[in-house]
Amino acid sequence: KGVSWNSEGIEFITAFMQNYEFNSYYNYIFQLSITALNPSTTVHVIIFNTSFDVTLTLGEWETATVPLPSSIQLIGTTRSSTSTVAVKSNKPITILSENYEQYTADTSTILPVNYLGTEYYIFAPKVVFNTLLSQFVIINYNKTNDIFITLTGSIIYNGLNYNPGDNLTITLSAFEAIQLQSSVILTGTRIHSQYPIAVLSGNKCITYNSACDLVFEQLI
Repeated sequence: KGVSWNSEGIEFITAFMQNYEFNSYYNYIFQLSITALNPSTTVHVIIFNTSFDVTLTLGEWETATVPLPSSIQLIGTTRSSTSTVAVKSNKPITILSENYEQYTADTSTILPVNYLGTEYYIFAPKVVFNTLLSQFVIINYNKTNDIFITLTGSIIYNGLNYNPGDNLTITLSAFEAIQLQSSVILTGTRIHSQYPIAVLSGNKCITYNSACDLVFEQLI
């Protein structure tokens, strides 16, 4: 038998990885589509360490879209204490994350925190051009957490070069996020953490024929 995961829950965390080339003239849309499964569902959405705070009341099977500020996008290899989105509700909901830029977009189902794990293997599609980067995002949950990363591709972090096979240890505060990027394939990179984390993996614009598109998924 296969294993299945239920995307319904009452608490979620996520972040928004970089989409193609950052340009202040582009029309970026970062949003959550939230669907209630029961009547009188109250949903609370915040971005940690910011003033963003939205509360919704939804009916059964009602879907609401919550737009998020463009500043939430993680740019480059970076860590951030102001990019983690947290959602809580009084009854089960489902969430679809939408990351849109002009000509390139993707969506991912966001899994509730009870499905967060402590071990992941990255799937980051092939890089064709050096500017179209493999990338993954680690979103820490609610306590200070040591993250251990065994790399399959080279990256630069904090001014230091890390090569395939190297180990990188990072300590994240509660609800802190980090994005790591590389111009080579990162598939197979192992992430192990002391406490549960959420991980997004993909490529900021994977090439197909002459066009490219953002790809990302939350890993399970």
